[in-house]
Amino acid sequence: MYELHHKPRRFDGGQLRLYDTLLREGGGQPAESDRTIESEHDTIVFFPASAFHEVVPSTCRTGRG
Repeated sequence: MYELHHKPRRFDGGQLRLYDTLLREGGGQPAESDRTIESEHDTIVFFPASAFHEVVPSTCRTGRG
């Protein structure tokens, strides 16, 4: 995930949430525990494509994109 935005930030949200994985019969499942990575300007985060993850929805404070 690459993060690039205006400074100062004009939006809320957009954090990357990575879930721990529970190994069970038949494969992995997302655990209830997670790590949230705050989005910062001009940064990149690498993680395995198979990792359970989501991006927190973002909202624009100014109403402009």
